[in-house]
Amino acid sequence: MAPKSPSKSLSTADNSDNNIDKDKPLWDTSPITKPGYLVMLCRWLPAQDENHRLLVERGVTMHRGRTVVVSDNHMDRHHHGLLPKGTFQKPTIVVPADHSDVGLPGAEALATARATYKDRYFVNPDAIDKANGKLLTDILGTIDDLDTREELRDDCQDSGSTLLKSFEVDRVASATDDTGNFGEKVSKDIEDHLAQGLADASVSSFNAFKSELTLLVGILPNDLQAGWGESVVARKLAAAVKAIGPLLKTRLENQMMHTNAAGKLKPTREACIKVLSELELEELDELRRHGKAHAATGDPIRPGENGNRGRGGGRGRGAQRSRSAPAADKSDKPWDTREWKPSDGTCTHCDLVGSPAADATHWRKNCPNRAKAIEIIKAKEAKEAAPAGNGRGAMSLHQQHSDDDADAGSVSFYCESDPAGPG
Repeated sequence: MAPKSPSKSLSTADNSDNNIDKDKPLWDTSPITKPGYLVMLCRWLPAQDENHRLLVERGVTMHRGRTVVVSDNHMDRHHHGLLPKGTFQKPTIVVPADHSDVGLPGAEALATARATYKDRYFVNPDAIDKANGKLLTDILGTIDDLDTREELRDDCQDSGSTLLKSFEVDRVASATDDTGNFGEKVSKDIEDHLAQGLADASVSSFNAFKSELTLLVGILPNDLQAGWGESVVARKLAAAVKAIGPLLKTRLENQMMHTNAAGKLKPTREACIKVLSELELEELDELRRHGKAHAATGDPIRPGENGNRGRGGGRGRGAQRSRSAPAADKSDKPWDTREWKPSDGTCTHCDLVGSPAADATHWRKNCPNRAKAIEIIKAKEAKEAAPAGNGRGAMSLHQQHSDDDADAGSVSFYCESDPAGPG
């Protein structure tokens, strides 16, 4: 499976290499990209200031250990848990004129109770305004156009909470606007994302796939989003892992049966990560074990002091290093620095499982047959291990395969210098 190209869907913001904060969303002011931007914005904002969450959830902030409110009534409702809990999509906005006695004790009981907690509060509307100004500054910093920033500042009257509330109104309106076919566009993005699947059999690839799917579902119009409940997302995640190969399919099915995860998002996610992480550990163990086997038999797989490349020959995937050798620079790992090309040779994982040469035109680290290839190697090792006393008895099938390839001037099977395996 080829590496996934950068997504062009509506879910992504422009996080260029020049942007120091890689998680910071950037909006180009287009209404088409706004829903995706808002999802990312609401994920990013809480990490910018711990008071942002307090402000949007309860309309309060903190100052020197005291909770800042806009009025005594705001204080009473906050203390008695009567304020609705807002979100970054729908903030709780409290102004001094707001007043409600619903749910509060009677006047006499309230006065008695207030005496026990009023010292923990600080009535200061200006401090709340300042907190809203800080929230607004963080939001406007994600918008490219300076004129748009000033227009939004005027529209929301310097209140970040008010701006977030207006953003949500705009999102709902654009999602239901048939002229832009927004729902259809996002649905197509989801379809493409599912068809593309995981980049490889790794936890990091699974997490990237999961995050993108969650993001896309989150920006669907409400009517279409209703068809993407947790059980549906769980099934799609499991299907993506199973599609990698029969080994992972069997392992995941067993793990999900053991944990009763079917149809449940969190247990399914945990099951997927568990089987993928186990596979990664197994492959790393194989790499380490067979690297030691090379060293034990004195196989000349490391570069000589005079610059010779040993029996691997060349600088590509055939050039191997022992663990004591200096770390290879990027020129020794073309699979990390450039795309695969025909002169690199076909993927040895695909060769091992019998895939057509036309399907083996990729770096081995991106091979969808990786799990199956490892399973075949293990089975062959168990079957073909030489009897004790044989001079090659301590040499694994991996090592013999590498030696034979090196002697023939072809690509070796593993590169010990790169725990993820070469291309």
